[in-house]
Amino acid sequence: KLKVRVGLKYQFDNGLAPYMNYSNTYAPVGGSEFTSTASQQYETGVRYVPDIFGKVTALSAFNQIQNNCQTTDAGGGCGLAGCQAWAELRVRGAAVESKLQPLPNLRVVAAYMVTNSSVMNTSDDAYSAMLANRFPTVSEQQVSVRAKYAVDRGSFAGLSLDGRVGHTGASYGYAGRSSDIAPSYMLVDAGVNYDFGRLYSELKGLQFRASASNLLDKGYVAYCYT
Repeated sequence: KLKVRVGLKYQFDNGLAPYMNYSNTYAPVGGSEFTSTASQQYETGVRYVPDIFGKVTALSAFNQIQNNCQTTDAGGGCGLAGCQAWAELRVRGAAVESKLQPLPNLRVVAAYMVTNSSVMNTSDDAYSAMLANRFPTVSEQQVSVRAKYAVDRGSFAGLSLDGRVGHTGASYGYAGRSSDIAPSYMLVDAGVNYDFGRLYSELKGLQFRASASNLLDKGYVAYCYT
């Protein structure tokens, strides 16, 4: 099917750049009662680029409607072949992201997103409990801070360190039962990089990276279908 993406932005001299865009997508899904998952997304927002520490701040709001979305049924799950459950999903939210450079070699990106999702329609009366509930696996709030520090002079030139701290809010495991909730969790990641080309020009293009995820070794549930 035809996919369309349209965007419009106006850049003011003071750094403000309001924008809006529209897009639609289609994806084939299993089952005999529907042929594809269709979604349309409308997004509007404003980007602001103030002349302070090289900072870029982006504010945006979005509204997405997804049709024929395959979801968990009332008794078991949709992981088995032949599941015919479907729902119409609406997701609304807002996001803010700020990029700044407080030091010449230090870059920081902070982001926050709040999301409101709800099931607007379902394929059968048996799934009526889903209506007006949050959709599975969609968290209401997400926040993250990423940082990278690069050494560009001295004996350690070519070395860079990066890290990320992210918090994901609780999400439903099944849209019809508010008791089935995957709890919120926080993850801490870190990495180290080295560009050997800064040591010897003959090694230009050779880079080393080592990274570690979930440094705090915390157990968490990313999503749950029960």
